[in-house]
Amino acid sequence: MSSQVYDGSCHCGIVQYKIRLTLPPEIDADLHEGVTLISKCNCSTCLKLNMFHTRPGEPATDFIVTSSFNISDLGICNAFRGNSSWYFWKRCGVQCFNVCGVWVQEPLDINKWVGKEGNGTDVQLVWRTVPYSNLGFEPEHFVSANAVTIEGVDLLEWHEKEWILYCENRFLEEGTSIPEARYRRPHPGGCY
Repeated sequence: MSSQVYDGSCHCGIVQYKIRLTLPPEIDADLHEGVTLISKCNCSTCLKLNMFHTRPGEPATDFIVTSSFNISDLGICNAFRGNSSWYFWKRCGVQCFNVCGVWVQEPLDINKWVGKEGNGTDVQLVWRTVPYSNLGFEPEHFVSANAVTIEGVDLLEWHEKEWILYCENRFLEEGTSIPEARYRRPHPGGCY
């Protein structure tokens, strides 16, 4: 496994971010314990937004938005009692990431962050997220980039290597347990 930083953006390039992923992801790891997670969910929200979840291991340190706008300039689709927000650029409509957390802006040496030698000359203001406090449910903090907005990844390779976890969240009846997630194919109503 190796950690690598990828660039991501919306269609018109106004929204730009960087995400650090460790590939291949740890299959069958505890999904809340600092590991990269690649998944597709068949719930109505994820399916209709065509969300292809790519979660970095440490959301506070492995994901930054480098665009020079205010986060409030983005469009937001809120879900799950407003604690999970899908962000998109209003001009091109591309949904780049989903966040459960609080945005903070801070100066950062981008070269140093990506693992290059930083000398303090590439410091810029970036956005990152920190955990919500006292929500009463897990996880209190996550970031999920939409994989189709990440540059330089081979989504077919991810599927063929069975790195994509398919989750069932659509056809649950009250009182039933959630079926186990699986790697080979989506649950009914889901998509590859």
